[in-house]
Amino acid sequence: MSQEILHIHERMGHGNSWLLPAQNGYILIDPAVHPDKVEQRGKIIALVATHGHFDHIGHADTWRHNFPGLPLMIHEAEEEIMTDSRKNASIFFGKPHGINKPDVLLRDLEEIDMGANLFLRVYHTPGHTEGSSCFLYLRKLPEDRVEYLALITGDTVFSTDIGRMDLAGGSEEEMRRSMARLRRLSEELPPDLPVLPGHGPAVKLEDLKLNHWFMNL
Repeated sequence: MSQEILHIHERMGHGNSWLLPAQNGYILIDPAVHPDKVEQRGKIIALVATHGHFDHIGHADTWRHNFPGLPLMIHEAEEEIMTDSRKNASIFFGKPHGINKPDVLLRDLEEIDMGANLFLRVYHTPGHTEGSSCFLYLRKLPEDRVEYLALITGDTVFSTDIGRMDLAGGSEEEMRRSMARLRRLSEELPPDLPVLPGHGPAVKLEDLKLNHWFMNL
């Protein structure tokens, strides 16, 4: 693909959003940004959320209203969180409301087909919320080879920290298991793989291993 991954930087009320090139446009990761703020808004073919907190899905309904048929995809354990104003944390932003139910419920290790041999593989990584998920962006090549393009981590792990565990659905025990799973996964991936978190800067996978919490929780 000729396009590059695009970063919409976090602002007050929304975390990072990422535009991943697909065959016929882009998949928008974490639709908390208003469509008017996205130059490529007419090329978005799907919305994918790392979890159901307001600062990651706050404008999901705006996108679906403005672009009928645009699907919102999220892990199946997040459906209740996103529709409840307390659980989705919108009440803490002074804008308490529920988000309409998702269109597609995802499961662990499911792959979203983006066309042109591009896929998003779901890794269920609870701890921040019950359905928090990371997504491995990859391209399948001939002879069962795979090119890994990026790891999107939402609020599970950041460049120097991990997601908080004191909100609805949070669990330190689950986060420990998720960190262990991501550490195992990291051994299979290239060290220079971009890691794209829900807050803060992107980081290479080899540098993420300098994150004390990621390595030791």
